[in-house]
Amino acid sequence: MCPKTVLAVDASPEMVRTAVTCRIAAHHFPDPEAFVDEVARILRPGGPLAFEDNVSPDDPDLEATLNRLEKLRDPTHVHSHRTGTWVGWLEARGFDLEEVVHFKKRLDFSHWIEAQSLEADRRADVTGVAVDPDDEDAASERGDDRAYHVDGLEADRPDER
Repeated sequence: MCPKTVLAVDASPEMVRTAVTCRIAAHHFPDPEAFVDEVARILRPGGPLAFEDNVSPDDPDLEATLNRLEKLRDPTHVHSHRTGTWVGWLEARGFDLEEVVHFKKRLDFSHWIEAQSLEADRRADVTGVAVDPDDEDAASERGDDRAYHVDGLEADRPDER
């Protein structure tokens, strides 16, 4: 789904939607607050918004590293915001949040990076940010010689090439 699809819902003032969904797209939006404004405008009072997206950790350094890594891998990535930021935007526009659920997903590095068909130099840049050579001990301690941490994010080590 193109991120603009959600924003391109009929913009006529009389159009009201009974429900709005947005799944794993908002980190591509150049102005996520405009998205929240538009949803608040077109969604009928009491109507549900089902929203799912990647979020950043609360730690500013981890947030910066995650977004840097994602932008290197996917040039369409804009920013993965923190959960608290999304909650603030939604509540400021009158949404009552019923539930906030976090899911951790373990990524296979090679599949994750291959999803973008990166050129060799860009793949090397992404791998250089992702693979922390000082974190080899942490992987050994976990007994997992294929896992490594990306500043607190877990993924599978890329195959040696």
